[in-house]
Amino acid sequence: MPDSIDLHPEMQILINAKADLPPAETIEEMRAGWNAYAAKMRHPYPDGMAVEDRHVDGKGGPIPVRVYRPAGARLARRRP
Repeated sequence: MPDSIDLHPEMQILINAKADLPPAETIEEMRAGWNAYAAKMRHPYPDGMAVEDRHVDGKGGPIPVRVYRPAGARLARRRP
């Protein structure tokens, strides 16, 4: 088995960000570590992209969804 493997550069960024976190023993430490990791991975949306948080009706109540579309594009009309 090789000592190392070649990773896609974007995957290496994810691994490096996770490796920088201190070990966690409690749920609170794990949650704090995950929040720190998520903050490192947060990047702005690309120019020209509109993002909207919405809800759709579900049997158990509203279901949150996130809609990504080109900025300026109209949403499709709802079907009956």
